[in-house]
This record gives sequence, structure tokens and C-alpha cells, in this order.
Amino acid sequence: MRGIWRAVGPSTRTDLLARRFDEWWFDGVELEQVDRGVRWIINAANLTTGVRFGFERDTVGDYTIGHVSTAGTGLRLSTAVAASAAVPGAFAPVVLRSPEFPGADHAPVLMDGGRVTAPNLAFWTPEEGFGVENVGVPPDVEVEQLPAEVLAGKDPQLEKAIAIVLEELRNKPAPKPQRPPFPQRAKNGANGR
Repeated sequence: MRGIWRAVGPSTRTDLLARRFDEWWFDGVELEQVDRGVRWIINAANLTTGVRFGFERDTVGDYTIGHVSTAGTGLRLSTAVAASAAVPGAFAPVVLRSPEFPGADHAPVLMDGGRVTAPNLAFWTPEEGFGVENVGVPPDVEVEQLPAEVLAGKDPQLEKAIAIVLEELRNKPAPKPQRPPFPQRAKNGANGR
């Protein structure tokens, strides 16, 4: 009987769980059909990026791949709840074949033509556990970049960095190196004998 669930076709345990949710409680209700008077938020995780993936009445998605409308997608409430219940090893992640998310394959384009990217690879070490690429190093001193200052040709971050370095040099001046005596390489005279 082990593995009998695979006899129903290419479904996963999570797909079967969603079907059971429909039979027991949801009766095939789609996300766009849930009560407008209640803000439904079902959270899952984006397996690629690890960020919160939200299923709501009107939209689904996350900040890395974007949000899309649920209208006409046929996404069921049971699928959202099953995605939220997915646990590696027990219930496989839910794979949404549709709708198409704006940032799924490329970085979303912003109004000014810039792009937003998010790390999509991770690494693991015994000392640190999982880490994500491009996290960067948190600054020792946070300096706000106000658009008005930048447009005026100022660079508040650079100015603060210079001020900190000058203060450090005043408080702890760099030592002036003293030239050591020249080494004596020759023994008993200039020819080394």
C-alpha cells in the first residue's frame, strides 16, 4: 500500500490534500469568489526565493516575482491552503502553472526604467547554515539618501564616510614610520670574505 497515492496519476500528496480540502470544506470555491467582507490572506513560501508568497482574494504573488489578479485564473481556495500546508518531505510544494507572474523569469521594470532583482540562489555551510547570495554587508552607519540632496549634486553617504575617516585620523593619527637601519649584508669587508 505504500506509495498508493501515486496511482491516481501525476498528482502529489499536496494536490490530493487540496482535493480533500475541497471535499471537506471548500466545495471548489475559487479565491476570487471568497467573501469580499473578509480579507483572506493565506501564506506560503516561494520555494525559489524563500520569501512569503501570499494568496488573497484579489491577488496572488510575492515581491520577487510580482502580484497578479486572481480574476479568471481558477485558483482555488483549497490550493492556497494546501500550498500553505506544504512541508518538505511530507507535502510537496504547489507548482502554479498559471497565472504568469511579471517577474518570474526577469527582473520587473520600474516606472523610471530601473529594475528590481532579488537573490534566487542560496548556499549552506555547517557554521552559518543557509545564506542567500547578494545579501551584502549591513552598513556600520546608515545614511539616508534624500532625493533632493542627490539632485542638488550632494552625496550624503560619501560626505559622512569622509567625515568619519577624518575624525578617526584626528583621534588616532597614523604612525609615521621610521626608516630602519640598512641591513649589513657583507661580512668583513665589501667582497663578503
